[in-house]
Amino acid sequence: GDLPGGITIEFIPLANSLSHGQIILHGPIEHLLIGGQRIFIDNLCFNQPPPQVDDCISFDIYDGFPTDTLADFGQPQNMLYEEDGVIVTARRIEWNGGANFFTGVYDFDESGCGIMDDDDAALHFGGALRFNFTGLLNLPESVSFDLAFCPGQEQNILLLINGESYRGAITALPDMLSNVAITAMSSAPNGNIWRVELTGTVEAFEIGGSGLAIDDVCFNTAPQEEEVWPGDANADNIAHHIDLLNIGLAYGSQGSPRFEDGASWMGVSADDWQQAFVNGANFKHADCNGDGVVDDADRQVLAQNYGLTHGPLGAVPSLPGTDIDPPAYIDFPGLVPVGTSFNIPIVVGTQNLPIQDVYGVAFTVVYDPQVFDPSTLDIVYPVSWFGEPGINTLSIDRTYAAEGRIEVAITRTDQNNVSGYGPVAYLIGIIDDIAGFRPDTEVSIENVVAISVDEALIPVQGRTVKFELQYKEEEPPAEAKGVFTVFPNPTTDWVTVTSKYGYQPEQLTLLTLDGKELQVPQEENRRVSLQGLPAGTYILSIQTGDTRVHKLVVKD
Repeated sequence: GDLPGGITIEFIPLANSLSHGQIILHGPIEHLLIGGQRIFIDNLCFNQPPPQVDDCISFDIYDGFPTDTLADFGQPQNMLYEEDGVIVTARRIEWNGGANFFTGVYDFDESGCGIMDDDDAALHFGGALRFNFTGLLNLPESVSFDLAFCPGQEQNILLLINGESYRGAITALPDMLSNVAITAMSSAPNGNIWRVELTGTVEAFEIGGSGLAIDDVCFNTAPQEEEVWPGDANADNIAHHIDLLNIGLAYGSQGSPRFEDGASWMGVSADDWQQAFVNGANFKHADCNGDGVVDDADRQVLAQNYGLTHGPLGAVPSLPGTDIDPPAYIDFPGLVPVGTSFNIPIVVGTQNLPIQDVYGVAFTVVYDPQVFDPSTLDIVYPVSWFGEPGINTLSIDRTYAAEGRIEVAITRTDQNNVSGYGPVAYLIGIIDDIAGFRPDTEVSIENVVAISVDEALIPVQGRTVKFELQYKEEEPPAEAKGVFTVFPNPTTDWVTVTSKYGYQPEQLTLLTLDGKELQVPQEENRRVSLQGLPAGTYILSIQTGDTRVHKLVVKD
């Protein structure tokens, strides 16, 4: 619909629900007031017009004033004017046989030089004015200005560009100074008003003479190039799991490769690609390794630079779910024995609340590091309703052990949404029987970001699952905690068990993640061999006395 003031309003339902959606307002908005009963608002975003890259110094501050003095006769040091980041100063010059010619700089609204309209200020001067552009983010690629010779003045000038100068008639200007092309065209019947254009990179220019007036010094700078930080695929100044969603969105896209190839965490120049994400970030950011195509290799760069930041961090887009939205949770049973391995599904959606038209999901697993040994935790991604790893899905996760959280993301790569419910990954690990005595614990999924292929946010409710811990009747000795270590891990063959406290293993048992015992070579309850086993994660069960310790071992 339409609102007053030329503003249009658009409502986009999310997840097939009229109670959740995006409201988009198009038009110039000065104030926004939203009211109602039981309304939840998040992600209030706005777009501003891009900054002007074609600016003019028009001395507007003096518009409406009949006259003003910027620098009086013989006092060029008093001249200091700044507009649009350009600094204007004055100096004495050699002119008509005089070594220190400077008659001043004055603003006039109306004069006989004819360069301005009524109430349009211009500067009148004798001597030289210097326009310095080095304070801008980017130097101008072109500069133009209006120059008038007041009545009775010869049409001779001093023009200095980037340190190279010309003195003489304006009609005989050289074609170029300091690799900057020069053109001048008379714009008045009597020939006293000229439009001068400088084409090329201009750091500064000076214009000098006697009885001159200048106005509308316009400059055109190239748009500032947006650098790429390898791994920051959505340009929010951090490389983390959310960036995998952008890699998935752009997967298969091609564009200009970077001249600076590589994956080091630093800002690098890159040409824009034709495509951009909804947040305005160019697809070039998803090309993390700079080879000109978005593919699996870019996920590797994200993993390499994971957690690194530069500058202030952008807000993570999200649309929190409610009880009527699909849930995300880790499906622990109500009772979990300690001292055993677990392999628990991470579920998104249920039969009654499936998730519709999803392309990527990111979230954080939160757990108690005093209960779960973080060194044993891992996440695996099987073939599921969401897709098949290596065929049409990518995934990434990172464990922050001290904080008790795991950041996880999984995305499709084929530009097709899917709908469904059930496990999308599995959390595997061990709760040692020496981990401490607590009656229960909980694991949560938080900060869920789910998107469709067109980047629409999908509301998902992250849930907390609480369960009891089942202990043996006797408490194991506290000094046994952390008593054993295994190395090398990962391994390709033998893995050795050691104890810095001098404990000796009495039994070593290698298990699959589902608890099946494997018959493998071992030596004196000191080491076991994984040679010949498929690559993957296994459980090494170590028993000493009444205590049994489990360690995860990775076979490369």
